[in-house]
Amino acid sequence: MTTNTRGKQRALLAFAFLQVSEKEKKRRIGELREIVRSCGGEVIGCITQNVLRYHPATLLGKGKIEEMAQMVEEQSIDLVVFEQELSGAQRLHLSEMLPCRVLDRVDLILDIFALRARSKKAKVDVELAQLAYRLSALRGYGKALSRTGGGIGTRGPGEKKLETDRRSIEQRIKRLRKQRERITAQEREAGKRRRQSTYPIVGLVGYTNAGKSTIMNALLSHFGRKEKEVYADDRLFATLEVSMRRIEEPGKGTYLLADTIGFIHDLPKKLSTPFASTMEEISYADLLVHVIDAAEEGANERIETVQKCIQECRADIPVLYVLNKMDLGDDGAVTPPEETLRISATCDKDILRLHQRIQQQLFGTSAATGRNT
Repeated sequence: MTTNTRGKQRALLAFAFLQVSEKEKKRRIGELREIVRSCGGEVIGCITQNVLRYHPATLLGKGKIEEMAQMVEEQSIDLVVFEQELSGAQRLHLSEMLPCRVLDRVDLILDIFALRARSKKAKVDVELAQLAYRLSALRGYGKALSRTGGGIGTRGPGEKKLETDRRSIEQRIKRLRKQRERITAQEREAGKRRRQSTYPIVGLVGYTNAGKSTIMNALLSHFGRKEKEVYADDRLFATLEVSMRRIEEPGKGTYLLADTIGFIHDLPKKLSTPFASTMEEISYADLLVHVIDAAEEGANERIETVQKCIQECRADIPVLYVLNKMDLGDDGAVTPPEETLRISATCDKDILRLHQRIQQQLFGTSAATGRNT
């Protein structure tokens, strides 16, 4: 497999747009670029086509596929990534027409999940999602997998698992589901004990890569234990597990801060299971801090994506909107002024203001300790 001198896999993006605005096209292209980057790949080019309907066999028209094949040959491209979810038949047709591996957006998000998973539960969730997704398109994966030599789209269940018969894959899924049920039961018991504590719970929620983990670490550096900091990186889905940390200031109210998995537009249905723990923490929170990347283009669309998920879980929970990365710019995010705080997570003064605002909303001006004050 050909890669560049730094070892990154070279990717060509492919989009079939059904009557969408130029702004929406730009947003979707930018997000897929970021997904590829988060997988460790390098975007070499982008092929787009406006269509009235998707081509049933290849999504794009024959001429575009031929143009892509020529680009793959001339620019030593390793993989073509389609934004739209591919069926097994489409994957098979495209693999026969393009001299490289063919993946879709769901493949890459699953790949990121496999790369980031650390806990036993996260690893089980990711393998379940990968097997369920690939089982539905098993025929189309055969040729694509025969071209793999490791890398993007190959993490998690490998070629041997996917080339076994359907029955053995289904048996593996059943075993993983039973394993997950045991882990979930243990976590629910631990969560029940945690929720019976006198400390209120604050959930950090938001679009992926909005800065939730950075904010948690900043709060921990002032009002917690620095060794309890969570993993933070400028990548999509840097966090895959819900992390709970205690935030306390002498003489003030103590609260538990939950860092949750970031949301994303058009979340694939197969990925709903890894988000279950995040949604459960949201349902029990006393306050949600909705972290928004204020400098990111399309901030309002991202706010809408997160709010929709929150409302599906629990509509009556108080929300504090935190416009983060204000030092990098402001895309004009629209949030209720009286419920909004503008900060930069790298500014100590801003983190102190955020902590004070959380204290005020949880405990009032007296900041007395306890859930019921």
